[in-house]
Amino acid sequence: AGESLRSLLNRFTGGTVSSIAMGAIITLLVQSSTATSLMTIGFVSAGMLTFLQATGVIFGANLGTTSTGWMVALIGLKFSVSQLALPIIGIGMILKQFSSGRWAQIGYVLTGFGLIFVGIQYLQSGMAGLDDYIDFTQFSDLSILNRLILIIIGIIMTIIMQSSSAAVATTITVLAAGTIGLEQAIALVIGQNIGTTATVAFASIGASVSAKRTALAHIFFNLFTGAVTFIFFPLIVSAIRGFASLLSWEDPLIIVALFHTLYSILGIVVLTPFIKQFTKFIIRLQPEKKSDITKHLDSSIIPIPAVATETAMRALKEAAIQILEETSLKAQALSYSLPSSHPDMAKFNKNLEKVQLEIDEIKEFVMAIRADSQETTARYTSLLHAIDHLQRMARLAIYNLSEVELLNPMERVYPVVFQMEELILESIEALEKDDFSSVVSKLSSFSQELAEFRKKERAEIFEVTAKGEVNINDAFKYVKLILLVDGITHHLWRMMYHISEGS
Repeated sequence: AGESLRSLLNRFTGGTVSSIAMGAIITLLVQSSTATSLMTIGFVSAGMLTFLQATGVIFGANLGTTSTGWMVALIGLKFSVSQLALPIIGIGMILKQFSSGRWAQIGYVLTGFGLIFVGIQYLQSGMAGLDDYIDFTQFSDLSILNRLILIIIGIIMTIIMQSSSAAVATTITVLAAGTIGLEQAIALVIGQNIGTTATVAFASIGASVSAKRTALAHIFFNLFTGAVTFIFFPLIVSAIRGFASLLSWEDPLIIVALFHTLYSILGIVVLTPFIKQFTKFIIRLQPEKKSDITKHLDSSIIPIPAVATETAMRALKEAAIQILEETSLKAQALSYSLPSSHPDMAKFNKNLEKVQLEIDEIKEFVMAIRADSQETTARYTSLLHAIDHLQRMARLAIYNLSEVELLNPMERVYPVVFQMEELILESIEALEKDDFSSVVSKLSSFSQELAEFRKKERAEIFEVTAKGEVNINDAFKYVKLILLVDGITHHLWRMMYHISEGS
């Protein structure tokens, strides 16, 4: 999963249209817009989707869920598929139990579709005598109040069933039994779409800000579309009837399925041109409170180890970038001979200490993850190594780098410090672009060269000090500086290596 899953998502959810298409396709496969929305919330929490991409997926999910209505209207209630459904379920279970990879997933899909048609059969038999117990004739006059009552009933149906697809399938089945009329069925469908917002809202409780924003996008999309349809109900029903008549679709079951699809398309067509303004509105309603580094550390994704590990690695990269930026500025300040008591040095230390606290948050998050596969275990191990080396490097930058000063007589150390600064900047760029192809090898070579340089310089500086050519205090400061540059470079190299291995 991890990085490959993130790359796959970014590949197919790059723009608004592709995000909508991906949301529709995923929902078509899983037959639940709620499941797609919950999955999207998880990916946004992990930082694997941007909020704008997630909004497109949510729009598409509402369109994809209308496929169930078409299956019920065109196949489930027109043909006796129950005899075919059980063999499909059997084939699916065999594929799941005795194969792996893609075939096992195909088995899941076959089993799911088979169960849908078995469910339709039970709905048909169960709803046949429903009019003996529930009298829907009292809602035949679709006044505003009756419309509202039917919409509320639809909302309750979805909340109880935890699926708008199942609720819509039930409505179409009841319509086929003659218990309700077309207009009543359409009003119920409006409520059933709005009802999906309850499950998503519950799922976002205690989640990250990004997840809450995604839930709000789902809620406002459905509330907006439902409100527009409720206000213009008579006009929309007449338009649907007219459109169906042009296509020679007189069957009320097909008209309900058509309404469900056009209902979602209406929301997409109206809101998509304003999707950026829509997302900005949601962001204003739910502003970010946590830091940029830890904002995606959401406990709700911990049960998915691959996604949680990816999230922690992304947070660690952000922390590494900030620590490297502050370390680079601090090294530059020392190059210009700023004393450790200078206000800028205190500011650098404060910023570094703040990031250290955020690394502690990352560690707490990582401690709760339980790797469930060989790949996740390998990435988890790389993550632990990277955290360790980043913390060691940060401690050197905060405490040791504050205690040294570059001495003018020892200009031969300047090239080493400048090269370290250049590699720090290259490392920052590599972390931002997720491209570690060259920087790791450069750091490895420089670290090995620096180890040899340290040994040679240590011997030479003590030799010239013994001859009285260099002050003994300056000599020890110089050696301390060389050791410090060597330590920072080594931990930078090992951190970047493990991040590249875990990405």
